[in-house]
Amino acid sequence: MPPLVVSEVRRRTSLPRLLAVVGVLWIGGLHAQSPDQPAEPPRDALPHLRISAAGVTIPDEPKLDVTLAVELPGAGTGYVGPAGVELRGRSSLTFAKKSFGLELRDAAGEDFAYPLLGLPADDDWVLHGPYADRTLMRNALSYRIARATGRYAPRTRYCHLSVDGDYRGLYLLVEKVQPHPARVDIDPADAATPPAEGDYLLEINFERERAADGWQSRLSSTTEYDLRFEYQFVRPRPSEITAAQADYLEDWMHELEAALRADGTDFDPGEYVDLDAWVDYVLANELARDVDAYNGSTYLVKRGRGKLAPGPVWDHNFAYGNADYAWGSEDSCDTAVGFAIDSVGSCVDKPTPLIFGELWRRPAVRRRAAARWAELRQGAFGPTLHHVLDSLETVVASAQARNFARWPVHGRYLWPNEFVGDNWAEDVDYLRDWLHRRLAWLDQAFLTIADAAPGDELDFAVHPNPAPRGLDAVATMTTPVAGPVRVQLLDYAGTTLYEGAFANRYATQPLARNLEPGIYLVRMSNGTTSATRRLIVSD
Repeated sequence: MPPLVVSEVRRRTSLPRLLAVVGVLWIGGLHAQSPDQPAEPPRDALPHLRISAAGVTIPDEPKLDVTLAVELPGAGTGYVGPAGVELRGRSSLTFAKKSFGLELRDAAGEDFAYPLLGLPADDDWVLHGPYADRTLMRNALSYRIARATGRYAPRTRYCHLSVDGDYRGLYLLVEKVQPHPARVDIDPADAATPPAEGDYLLEINFERERAADGWQSRLSSTTEYDLRFEYQFVRPRPSEITAAQADYLEDWMHELEAALRADGTDFDPGEYVDLDAWVDYVLANELARDVDAYNGSTYLVKRGRGKLAPGPVWDHNFAYGNADYAWGSEDSCDTAVGFAIDSVGSCVDKPTPLIFGELWRRPAVRRRAAARWAELRQGAFGPTLHHVLDSLETVVASAQARNFARWPVHGRYLWPNEFVGDNWAEDVDYLRDWLHRRLAWLDQAFLTIADAAPGDELDFAVHPNPAPRGLDAVATMTTPVAGPVRVQLLDYAGTTLYEGAFANRYATQPLARNLEPGIYLVRMSNGTTSATRRLIVSD
């Protein structure tokens, strides 16, 4: 028997009351009003989710059996049924206000798909509890803006939450990232699927939780020290993926990473990567200047016999100037300045995985991103962005006082706040000002990229190549690019063997002598662009 679902608007409800309820659900569901019809600030008329856990503390895992009841504003109960709930998050687990994973179930304890708060039916959900994000809006903002680019990002609904009668504050009901026709629209491989024909959902995160969760990149993402990111299996799950499928994915990703590390002149990344999706994902993260962009909570989709595409965007509660770490010196770094994807010269002390950092170094890819930025500034990152922020502020304004009565956090530092407001309005003002500064910087940066001529790019030759063992190879600039120009010789694992600089833009630079036979990389960079060539040393 399915859970009890009561009509969201009872039959005796009058037409005016029905329209009022629908309007509240429309606003509470983050559906923007049209610009010529501004919404009146609503009263605190948001849904209320009540979890009954019989006094048992909700654990990190496994999910605790509970009962969920949903109260809809002015319409009574919308859903009552069994569910499973557990704590969710990494660093956010240290916060007093917790986030939760929620799974709807039927009377037999099986997964039960239901259109919770009007979202497409599914059984798995996330209850995100904004805490260190005192605006209560950053994740909702990012997901809405990412969807406005035409890419999937989780849909959300604001609601209140209570557990065993204890009011827990304002929450965001969020679609969990998983395969679903209305979510990540893939058909995950099963045990019978040939490895190359399956769809896969992967995640790059700070570390693997268990050795069987995935694999570690064979190449370092940085030339300065050995840092290898982890790829985790999401779907199929680690317990479901076959050894052949796991080997295929690791080999395929290594082939891509190695090609990106090598000479870019004979490799078209568009054969491996959906560049349009890649650019949209990067631009959404750069708009937010997410401190964890690309190296944490980063999802990837690999389609059967198809290309790799990043996304959806996830976990931006520390974005939009809300983090005070990884920015370098406080005296010289501004969280609204620089590309998060480029850890060189941008005050970001967090290297990016190869599939992001190496692609970004390619001038043609950056020019593609600049063209897309100009397009999005006319819509998703322009008028739509400001209207969505206005809409969210209207919704949250009616509920924030109740939340902060439960969690009186204003006026004191919460990790990792860059700004500490004395009230909710000050935090919202800071977010708006930060976005204004961020958009101004990105506009100028992308104009500079778009205006760069091909002759402004680094180009050089390495000769002789192959080089006999014991003979110096040399690198010669072939384009007159202003210096200083840095040259590095690396082995294929990313270890720096030699480092120097060109005396002038037409100089020839000897490379290291007595190299062992093998394949090496020669990289040039001048602070704004870089290029890489392969050097083969023979016996």
